[in-house]
Amino acid sequence: MWVDVCSTGVSFGYIKHINSSFSSTNTLFNPDGEYQSINKALNKALENLFLIEHKLKKNAQEYLRSQRGILTNKEFNEEIKVNIYEKRNNRYKALEKALQKLQNKLQENYFRRSLLTDFIVDIKQTITSLMYEEEVKKLTKETIIVVDELAAFYVLKATDKVVGFIALKETNFNSSIICQEKNIPFFVAKKLLKNDDFVIMDGYQSKLYINPQEELIKNYQELKRLDHEKLLQEKLYLNVGTTRLAPKIVDSIKGIGLFRSELACLKEDDIFRKEKQVVCYEKILKTLTPKIVKIALFDFSQDKKPSFLQNSKQTCFQFYGPLHKIYREQLEAILRAHDNYQNAEILIPQISDVKEYYHVKDYLNYLQGEHQLLKPIKVGIILETKVAFDNLLSYQKVDSIYLNIDSLIKELLNCEDIDLANYLDFSEVVVKKVSKFTKDRGIDYLIGGDFNDYYDNYPTIKEKYHKRLSVYQGFLTRLITEKR
Repeated sequence: MWVDVCSTGVSFGYIKHINSSFSSTNTLFNPDGEYQSINKALNKALENLFLIEHKLKKNAQEYLRSQRGILTNKEFNEEIKVNIYEKRNNRYKALEKALQKLQNKLQENYFRRSLLTDFIVDIKQTITSLMYEEEVKKLTKETIIVVDELAAFYVLKATDKVVGFIALKETNFNSSIICQEKNIPFFVAKKLLKNDDFVIMDGYQSKLYINPQEELIKNYQELKRLDHEKLLQEKLYLNVGTTRLAPKIVDSIKGIGLFRSELACLKEDDIFRKEKQVVCYEKILKTLTPKIVKIALFDFSQDKKPSFLQNSKQTCFQFYGPLHKIYREQLEAILRAHDNYQNAEILIPQISDVKEYYHVKDYLNYLQGEHQLLKPIKVGIILETKVAFDNLLSYQKVDSIYLNIDSLIKELLNCEDIDLANYLDFSEVVVKKVSKFTKDRGIDYLIGGDFNDYYDNYPTIKEKYHKRLSVYQGFLTRLITEKR
């Protein structure tokens, strides 16, 4: 069966529908279990809202209080019960219908209905995410999750037992990127798959095998074994959003060119607890030591934006913006982890004003004195905005640059889709400018991006930039797989 491949790779496992409109199951409906699951998620969501409220500014606090008002609304909770016990809806459908009824009731009093829609969608995702997290923790075998549309949280909260995703509808670009970073195949396929069907996902040949014969399964198992043996042939930097890396992956890379902290931490509901962050950063630093790990500060753009920033117009990094207290704690957590392993660097994402760099540096200097930390840490920037690129000379003091080549070229050309010729031409111009800037100052730079779109021309890209490339784990796997 041919499919639309959003993230390449090979996986095999058993189908499980979660919040899917095509769900097919033989299990008996358990209303008490459904209600307990959604009630537990509601209580956990309330706990999380209280946890972060005091760290935010007034507008964001008001947004969270409005969410709490919905979650504790008696009529809303009674509607959930009716949907489960009387209408026999599962937890996901019961939540969706209760929120839809609430939205219909509230929209008469809302001046801007689009804001109400975003608000309701955000609550739905928050509760769905918590229920999903509990569900995947119970998985005991390799599982391929089927959903209507793949939101980022499905990937972020996946356990090791989740080996693939299939969506029934087109999905957002960011979810595909996260799948590539975690090396998890992701297809869009409208085929009706049943729970417990055993399938093979082959993203390299765009095929989905349903209940294949044993011989085909053994062939794919052998191919995956050979893939691991070839990893050592490619020496690149890796972009990741997880602290879990196989030893052979660690051995095969130069270091972590981009550690997306929001992806690694957002799977934890108590992301904003400083001690949790310290453990997270120490784990990845210890795993890679002595290789470098470049940790990007939280970047909550697109569908990674937390609920309290949904109405925020913030589009670039602001140390003194809505996340001021959160960034301060993150910097302290990174610095403390670095003091133990000495192999971390900090990258500032979405920067458009050099003042933000100095805000971060000043606060790090303060922390070092306050906590008597002896190991200084380098601070670089992620170059991905036109404003920063045009004013590159103002960033004289940065310690390194991570060039997000895809995002920058798209912004420079003001378009989403770039043909290969334009990509190569513009990348050469951009890299030449960055190369001269960094060489004149004796600092390092890396080039990162989603090279899958230009895979056929990878030899050309590799020849020019090989020592500088930082790629997704899925791309690295594709390289060694197609060298068979």
